[in-house]
Amino acid sequence: MSIPENALNGLNRRNFLVGAGAAATVSTFSITGRARAATAGKVVFYSTMPTRYADDMVKAFQASDVGKESGVELEFYFANGYVLYERAVAEYTAGRVSHDLIMLTDPSLLVALKQDNRLMDYQSPELQAYSADQRDPDGLWCNGRTILTIYGYNTRLVPDGASKTKWAEFLDPRFNDGLIGITNPLESGGAMQNYINLRNHPDLGRKFWEELAAMKPTIVGGPSPLTKMNISGQTALALNNDYNVYEQNKEGAPVAAVYPTEVITASITPMAIVREARNPEGAKVVFDWWLSQEGQTVLRDVNSIYSGRTDVPPLPGTPELKDLNIAITTIDELEVTRDEMQKEFKELFNV
Repeated sequence: MSIPENALNGLNRRNFLVGAGAAATVSTFSITGRARAATAGKVVFYSTMPTRYADDMVKAFQASDVGKESGVELEFYFANGYVLYERAVAEYTAGRVSHDLIMLTDPSLLVALKQDNRLMDYQSPELQAYSADQRDPDGLWCNGRTILTIYGYNTRLVPDGASKTKWAEFLDPRFNDGLIGITNPLESGGAMQNYINLRNHPDLGRKFWEELAAMKPTIVGGPSPLTKMNISGQTALALNNDYNVYEQNKEGAPVAAVYPTEVITASITPMAIVREARNPEGAKVVFDWWLSQEGQTVLRDVNSIYSGRTDVPPLPGTPELKDLNIAITTIDELEVTRDEMQKEFKELFNV
């Protein structure tokens, strides 16, 4: 069932794309062996993954051999990144921890939890399948979900959308007064990573965000409402997550994707077991399964996203990661610049 609603350095494109290529695939057998020894019962997963995907992941886990043998009952609680982090910290402070696993869209928040001794010292056998830039140096957390930020456009309102290949090409006066939608980086770690990456690009920089702010875009708290507005025509364009555009286009909605040539943010979404987990053995079972080839293949199909594992190919009709100019915000940069960038965003967009 689902309930509604020292730091890593050097994240870089080359390591992310090819660093795990030589890693051996860990068999489901090793996970199943742990499952047999696990404590049956509820495992609560705090996650930034929307509930509609979490529901399907729960079903897939419960139907898997690992899920059946472990007796684990997986539950999800969803909230946006910084809201979820604050809830978790409040639980730790009060000594009433209600979750076993946590996944956040801002990697530096996992670093903060590690520094505060809130994460379990557990090294999953699946870590070997992930490049070093996707996991904690000590193995306490790992990238569980990879999200790209691209342009989605309404094909009825922007019939020439396919001809545009760059971010700045959409800074057109015809999209003034709310016709471009963006996710608020004050609420979303993925949006903050994208803000930083585009700002750092020599052809975009602060100037891109200043020009976009002058157009008075529509700012929302998360990608789900952003997608609905783009489909309905309330916005013509959206700086959106790749999976939203992919799956809605596949279902026949009037939206299509542009993968800008200058740069595309790949946001890693780290996950970890918390030190005060109520069902630590059950949490290890879920953690291992999620990071496994089986779990990541299910996640790709359920959530229409790329995997950080090189042995899980992309979905049909999507470009190979190696063909995109991928940028990943380093954890050091997130830690050092987050407050400054959030302040800048507030000033530019008057929020």
